[in-house]
Amino acid sequence: MNCSLRLLPRFLMLMVMVVPCAAQAEDSAKAIVQRSIEKRQVRNSIQTLTMTIEDLAKDGTVRGTRTRTIETKVRDDDDAVRSHIRFVAPADMAGIQFVSITPDSGSTEQFMYYPPPDEMLNRISGSGRSGSFFGSNFSFEDMEISSADDAEHKLLGEETLTIGGASIACWKIESTPHEDAKSTYGKIISWIAKDNDMPRQVLFFDRKMRELKKMTILEVKKDGSIWLPIRTQMEGIQRPGRTQLVIDSYRTNVPTSEIPSEIFTEAGVRSAG
Repeated sequence: MNCSLRLLPRFLMLMVMVVPCAAQAEDSAKAIVQRSIEKRQVRNSIQTLTMTIEDLAKDGTVRGTRTRTIETKVRDDDDAVRSHIRFVAPADMAGIQFVSITPDSGSTEQFMYYPPPDEMLNRISGSGRSGSFFGSNFSFEDMEISSADDAEHKLLGEETLTIGGASIACWKIESTPHEDAKSTYGKIISWIAKDNDMPRQVLFFDRKMRELKKMTILEVKKDGSIWLPIRTQMEGIQRPGRTQLVIDSYRTNVPTSEIPSEIFTEAGVRSAG
Protein backbone atom coordinates (compact mmCIF):
# COMPACT_ATOMS: atom_id res chain seq x y z
CA MET A 1 0.00 0.00 0.00
CA ASN A 2 1.47 3.35 -1.00
CA CYS A 3 0.26 6.26 1.09
CA SER A 4 0.85 9.94 1.59
CA LEU A 5 2.43 11.81 4.46
CA ARG A 6 -0.23 12.61 7.02
CA LEU A 7 -0.86 15.15 9.74
CA LEU A 8 -4.16 13.47 10.45
CA PRO A 9 -4.73 10.50 8.15
CA ARG A 10 -8.22 11.21 6.76
CA PHE A 11 -7.56 14.88 6.12
CA LEU A 12 -4.37 14.35 4.22
CA MET A 13 -5.86 11.47 2.29
CA LEU A 14 -8.42 13.99 1.03
CA MET A 15 -5.56 15.51 -0.95
CA VAL A 16 -5.42 12.40 -3.09
CA MET A 17 -9.10 11.54 -2.83
CA VAL A 18 -10.45 14.68 -4.41
CA VAL A 19 -7.89 15.43 -7.11
CA PRO A 20 -9.09 12.67 -9.50
CA CYS A 21 -12.34 14.60 -9.87
CA ALA A 22 -10.46 17.39 -11.60
CA ALA A 23 -8.68 14.80 -13.69
CA GLN A 24 -11.99 13.73 -15.16
CA ALA A 25 -12.84 17.32 -16.02
CA GLU A 26 -9.90 18.07 -18.27
CA ASP A 27 -7.20 16.20 -20.18
CA SER A 28 -4.29 17.92 -18.41
CA ALA A 29 -5.59 16.81 -15.01
CA LYS A 30 -3.83 13.45 -15.34
CA ALA A 31 -0.59 15.30 -14.83
CA ILE A 32 -2.05 17.01 -11.75
CA VAL A 33 -3.01 13.65 -10.23
CA GLN A 34 0.43 12.19 -10.94
CA ARG A 35 2.18 15.19 -9.38
CA SER A 36 -0.09 14.93 -6.33
CA ILE A 37 0.80 11.28 -5.85
CA GLU A 38 4.51 11.87 -6.31
CA LYS A 39 4.55 14.73 -3.81
CA ARG A 40 3.01 12.59 -1.09
CA GLN A 41 4.57 9.16 -1.50
CA VAL A 42 6.13 8.78 1.94
CA ARG A 43 6.34 5.30 3.44
CA ASN A 44 6.77 6.09 7.14
CA SER A 45 6.85 9.24 9.26
CA ILE A 46 7.31 10.51 12.81
CA GLN A 47 5.94 13.91 13.84
CA THR A 48 5.59 16.02 16.96
CA LEU A 49 2.55 18.30 17.03
CA THR A 50 0.97 20.88 19.28
CA MET A 51 -2.81 20.74 19.58
CA THR A 52 -4.49 23.88 20.91
CA ILE A 53 -8.19 23.65 21.78
CA GLU A 54 -10.19 26.85 22.26
CA ASP A 55 -13.56 26.68 23.99
CA LEU A 56 -15.74 29.40 22.48
CA ALA A 57 -18.89 31.12 23.68
CA LYS A 58 -21.76 31.60 21.23
CA ASP A 59 -20.55 35.12 20.50
CA GLY A 60 -17.12 33.79 19.53
CA THR A 61 -15.20 34.91 22.61
CA VAL A 62 -12.62 32.47 23.98
CA ARG A 63 -13.69 31.01 27.32
CA GLY A 64 -10.66 28.78 27.83
CA THR A 65 -7.66 27.23 26.10
CA ARG A 66 -6.14 23.76 26.43
CA THR A 67 -2.86 22.65 24.89
CA ARG A 68 -1.58 19.13 24.19
CA THR A 69 1.75 17.88 22.84
CA ILE A 70 1.41 14.80 20.64
CA GLU A 71 3.82 12.40 18.96
CA THR A 72 2.53 10.54 15.91
CA LYS A 73 4.05 7.58 14.10
CA VAL A 74 2.70 6.30 10.80
CA ARG A 75 3.85 3.02 9.27
CA ASP A 76 2.82 1.97 5.78
CA ASP A 77 3.12 -1.78 5.21
CA ASP A 78 1.91 -3.90 2.32
CA ASP A 79 -1.11 -5.17 4.27
CA ALA A 80 -2.18 -2.01 6.15
CA VAL A 81 -1.45 1.56 7.17
CA ARG A 82 -0.95 1.89 10.91
CA SER A 83 -0.91 5.10 12.92
CA HIS A 84 0.02 5.57 16.57
CA ILE A 85 -0.62 8.73 18.58
CA ARG A 86 0.86 9.29 22.03
CA PHE A 87 0.12 12.26 24.27
CA VAL A 88 3.30 13.71 25.79
CA ALA A 89 1.82 16.68 27.65
CA PRO A 90 0.09 17.93 29.77
CA ALA A 91 1.06 15.69 32.67
CA ASP A 92 -2.48 14.43 33.28
CA MET A 93 -2.65 13.14 29.67
CA ALA A 94 0.91 11.89 29.26
CA GLY A 95 0.98 8.25 28.22
CA ILE A 96 -2.48 8.14 26.67
CA GLN A 97 -2.23 6.36 23.32
CA PHE A 98 -4.45 5.98 20.28
CA VAL A 99 -4.01 3.40 17.52
CA SER A 100 -5.71 3.25 14.13
CA ILE A 101 -5.15 0.37 11.68
CA THR A 102 -6.56 0.49 8.17
CA PRO A 103 -6.06 -2.78 6.27
CA ASP A 104 -5.64 -2.95 2.51
CA SER A 105 -9.20 -4.32 2.49
CA GLY A 106 -11.73 -4.27 5.30
CA SER A 107 -12.74 -1.95 8.12
CA THR A 108 -10.50 0.31 10.18
CA GLU A 109 -9.70 -0.84 13.72
CA GLN A 110 -9.25 1.82 16.41
CA PHE A 111 -8.57 1.72 20.13
CA MET A 112 -7.30 4.08 22.82
CA TYR A 113 -5.35 3.25 25.95
CA TYR A 114 -5.23 5.06 29.30
CA PRO A 115 -2.20 4.17 31.47
CA PRO A 116 -2.26 3.39 35.24
CA PRO A 117 -3.54 4.25 37.75
CA ASP A 118 -6.80 4.36 35.74
CA GLU A 119 -5.67 1.76 33.21
CA MET A 120 -8.27 1.19 30.51
CA LEU A 121 -8.43 0.13 26.85
CA ASN A 122 -11.44 1.21 24.78
CA ARG A 123 -12.30 0.27 21.22
CA ILE A 124 -13.88 2.85 18.90
CA SER A 125 -16.61 1.66 16.53
CA GLY A 126 -20.05 2.50 15.14
CA SER A 127 -21.49 5.84 16.18
CA GLY A 128 -18.52 6.34 18.51
CA ARG A 129 -16.47 7.29 15.46
CA SER A 130 -18.28 10.65 15.34
CA GLY A 131 -17.23 11.47 18.90
CA SER A 132 -14.76 14.21 19.75
CA PHE A 133 -11.11 13.19 19.60
CA PHE A 134 -10.00 13.89 23.18
CA GLY A 135 -12.04 17.08 23.51
CA SER A 136 -10.99 18.59 20.18
CA ASN A 137 -13.04 19.55 17.11
CA PHE A 138 -11.63 16.54 15.28
CA SER A 139 -13.49 13.23 15.46
CA PHE A 140 -12.26 9.65 15.71
CA GLU A 141 -13.39 9.12 12.11
CA ASP A 142 -10.99 11.88 11.10
CA MET A 143 -8.16 9.62 12.29
CA GLU A 144 -9.02 6.94 9.74
CA ILE A 145 -7.43 6.35 6.34
CA SER A 146 -9.74 6.82 3.38
CA SER A 147 -9.40 6.38 -0.36
CA ALA A 148 -10.96 7.75 -3.51
CA ASP A 149 -13.13 4.63 -3.73
CA ASP A 150 -14.92 5.55 -0.49
CA ALA A 151 -16.96 8.33 -2.12
CA GLU A 152 -18.50 9.75 -5.28
CA HIS A 153 -16.84 12.98 -6.36
CA LYS A 154 -18.17 15.94 -8.32
CA LEU A 155 -16.34 19.00 -9.58
CA LEU A 156 -18.46 22.01 -8.55
CA GLY A 157 -16.29 24.62 -10.22
CA GLU A 158 -13.40 26.93 -9.40
CA GLU A 159 -13.12 29.47 -6.57
CA THR A 160 -10.45 31.71 -5.11
CA LEU A 161 -9.89 31.57 -1.34
CA THR A 162 -8.14 34.18 0.76
CA ILE A 163 -6.04 32.63 3.53
CA GLY A 164 -3.52 34.64 5.52
CA GLY A 165 -3.92 37.54 3.12
CA ALA A 166 -3.00 35.40 0.10
CA SER A 167 -5.36 34.64 -2.78
CA ILE A 168 -5.42 30.93 -3.65
CA ALA A 169 -7.05 29.66 -6.84
CA CYS A 170 -8.81 26.37 -6.09
CA TRP A 171 -10.90 23.58 -7.51
CA LYS A 172 -14.12 23.12 -5.52
CA ILE A 173 -15.07 19.47 -5.19
CA GLU A 174 -17.96 17.68 -3.49
CA SER A 175 -17.38 14.16 -2.13
CA THR A 176 -20.33 12.02 -1.01
CA PRO A 177 -19.32 8.88 0.94
CA HIS A 178 -20.68 5.52 -0.21
CA GLU A 179 -23.04 3.78 2.21
CA ASP A 180 -20.63 0.87 2.63
CA ALA A 181 -17.97 3.33 3.82
CA LYS A 182 -20.16 3.84 6.92
CA SER A 183 -19.07 7.44 7.23
CA THR A 184 -20.67 9.69 9.82
CA TYR A 185 -20.50 12.51 7.26
CA GLY A 186 -23.22 13.21 4.71
CA LYS A 187 -20.84 14.94 2.32
CA ILE A 188 -17.59 16.88 2.22
CA ILE A 189 -16.74 19.91 0.09
CA SER A 190 -13.04 20.58 -0.50
CA TRP A 191 -11.15 23.51 -1.98
CA ILE A 192 -7.93 22.22 -3.60
CA ALA A 193 -5.14 24.66 -4.51
CA LYS A 194 -4.33 24.59 -8.20
CA ASP A 195 -0.66 25.42 -7.78
CA ASN A 196 0.33 22.52 -5.50
CA ASP A 197 -2.72 20.23 -5.21
CA MET A 198 -2.99 20.89 -1.46
CA PRO A 199 -6.45 21.09 0.15
CA ARG A 200 -6.77 24.53 1.76
CA GLN A 201 -10.33 24.35 3.06
CA VAL A 202 -12.73 21.47 3.79
CA LEU A 203 -16.37 21.81 4.81
CA PHE A 204 -17.98 18.82 6.55
CA PHE A 205 -21.72 18.09 6.59
CA ASP A 206 -23.63 15.73 8.91
CA ARG A 207 -25.93 12.97 7.67
CA LYS A 208 -28.80 15.48 7.48
CA MET A 209 -26.67 17.61 5.15
CA ARG A 210 -26.23 20.40 7.70
CA GLU A 211 -22.88 22.19 7.93
CA LEU A 212 -20.97 20.57 10.79
CA LYS A 213 -17.45 21.98 10.87
CA LYS A 214 -14.81 23.60 8.69
CA MET A 215 -11.13 22.83 8.34
CA THR A 216 -8.63 25.35 6.99
CA ILE A 217 -4.99 24.69 6.14
CA LEU A 218 -3.51 27.97 7.31
CA GLU A 219 0.12 27.30 6.42
CA VAL A 220 1.87 24.88 4.08
CA LYS A 221 5.53 24.14 3.50
CA LYS A 222 7.40 22.42 0.72
CA ASP A 223 10.14 20.01 1.77
CA GLY A 224 11.90 18.53 -1.21
CA SER A 225 9.22 17.00 -3.40
CA ILE A 226 6.45 16.93 -0.78
CA TRP A 227 4.12 19.50 0.73
CA LEU A 228 3.32 19.66 4.45
CA PRO A 229 0.25 21.18 6.16
CA ILE A 230 2.20 22.95 8.89
CA ARG A 231 -0.76 24.67 10.55
CA THR A 232 -4.31 23.31 10.38
CA GLN A 233 -7.45 24.67 12.03
CA MET A 234 -10.76 22.89 12.60
CA GLU A 235 -13.67 25.08 13.63
CA GLY A 236 -17.00 23.81 14.86
CA ILE A 237 -20.18 25.17 13.29
CA GLN A 238 -22.81 23.23 15.22
CA ARG A 239 -20.66 23.00 18.36
CA PRO A 240 -18.73 26.19 19.22
CA GLY A 241 -15.01 25.57 19.45
CA ARG A 242 -11.79 25.73 17.53
CA THR A 243 -8.80 23.39 17.39
CA GLN A 244 -5.45 24.17 15.82
CA LEU A 245 -2.76 21.61 15.01
CA VAL A 246 0.82 22.71 14.35
CA ILE A 247 3.60 20.42 13.16
CA ASP A 248 6.59 21.27 15.36
CA SER A 249 8.98 18.67 13.96
CA TYR A 250 8.84 15.83 11.47
CA ARG A 251 10.86 13.11 9.77
CA THR A 252 9.82 11.25 6.65
CA ASN A 253 10.84 7.92 5.12
CA VAL A 254 11.79 6.72 8.61
CA PRO A 255 13.25 3.17 8.88
CA THR A 256 10.70 0.65 10.13
CA SER A 257 13.07 -0.19 12.98
CA GLU A 258 12.11 3.17 14.52
CA ILE A 259 8.40 2.36 14.17
CA PRO A 260 8.17 -1.21 15.47
CA SER A 261 4.98 -3.11 14.71
CA GLU A 262 4.49 -3.84 18.43
CA ILE A 263 3.36 -0.28 19.18
CA PHE A 264 0.19 -0.91 17.17
CA THR A 265 -0.91 -3.84 19.35
CA GLU A 266 -2.80 -3.97 22.63
CA ALA A 267 0.16 -5.63 24.34
CA GLY A 268 2.47 -2.99 22.92
CA VAL A 269 0.51 0.01 24.20
CA ARG A 270 0.15 -1.60 27.62
CA SER A 271 3.89 -2.20 27.93
CA ALA A 272 4.66 1.34 26.72
CA GLY A 273 2.11 2.82 29.12
